[in-house]
Amino acid sequence: MPTSSLMTGDRPRDVEEFHPLVPSLERSLQSSDDENEALPLLAVKVTVFPNSGLCIGLAYHHVAADGRTFDNFIKTWASFHKDSSFLITAMPSYDRTLVIDKHGLEAIFLKEWRKKKSAEHEMVIVTKSKAEFSNKVRATFVMGLTEMEKIKRWIVTECKKKNLREPVHLSPYVVTCAFVWGCLMKAACNEGVADKYPNDYPSYLGFNAGGLSRFDCRVPSTYFGNCVGFGRCEATRGDLMGENGIILAAKAIGDTVKKLDKALLGEAERWISDWEVFYRSEPHMMVVGSPKVHLYETDFGWGRPNKIEEISIDQCGAISLTESRCERGGIEVGLALPKPQMDTFTSLFDQGLKAKM
Repeated sequence: MPTSSLMTGDRPRDVEEFHPLVPSLERSLQSSDDENEALPLLAVKVTVFPNSGLCIGLAYHHVAADGRTFDNFIKTWASFHKDSSFLITAMPSYDRTLVIDKHGLEAIFLKEWRKKKSAEHEMVIVTKSKAEFSNKVRATFVMGLTEMEKIKRWIVTECKKKNLREPVHLSPYVVTCAFVWGCLMKAACNEGVADKYPNDYPSYLGFNAGGLSRFDCRVPSTYFGNCVGFGRCEATRGDLMGENGIILAAKAIGDTVKKLDKALLGEAERWISDWEVFYRSEPHMMVVGSPKVHLYETDFGWGRPNKIEEISIDQCGAISLTESRCERGGIEVGLALPKPQMDTFTSLFDQGLKAKM
């Protein structure tokens, strides 16, 4: 078993060392009706490191909650544990009628879901074996406010210098994702992962967008369930590899965010097909988590967490975003990559930040 100090670092560590700390959601016995199959929603595993702290491993089914809901649940649980007299000031809302389906999406999604369920009997489901994780390492990269501002300033200056249209939205989230997307593409090409694709080959970035503030109907902040939209950004391999890669990445991400701000469900009937295109593409970048959730404010009575890790990125090839535990407004970026690719990414990340300074 690895030590507590090893688990809380930022430097590359073998991904296999984290898996024993995470519980699995064991599927229950199937009923005669697959559509009514009972699924476990939450599993918790606590690992004690003698004289150096403990680790709380959590796994939950996304059918029950999105990241915002799960964070509210964990913070409430932590508050009860810290203070038994804690009082809930606002009860969670389970009212599904609050989300008004003006686009007939329920029928569309159910049709697609049933189609996928029937296809499962014709597919061979392949999961990653332990051997496939043996060469992977995970590391955390911190993007501070100073670095974000300098990248943003560089983008604006380059756009003016080259008479390019400035990206419409340069939030910390957009700037961070654009910079990481470019570094990941270059690392993949340098290591031969994406070098076989032509310059006009599309690369996608996918993320979930919070729906509470984007719906045209009022949904309370206490809503318990999923309330998200799907965003898919596209840029070519050649664009991301070029000298304007970060600018074009920021434009693609910013345009997608603004489109979701304007109409979260505007193209929702295409979410499932867009997801299929995205997931089957190579290479792509998926973003999980959000720096707006403030996970490091969780306190069970032992103080703030020393480190938060998103283990699912080992398998799904995503990056994770969490607020920085050291700098307010900063963002922690979690990655899991094969060791040679991680070394290349680290070099590109560090050199890229220095070049923008």
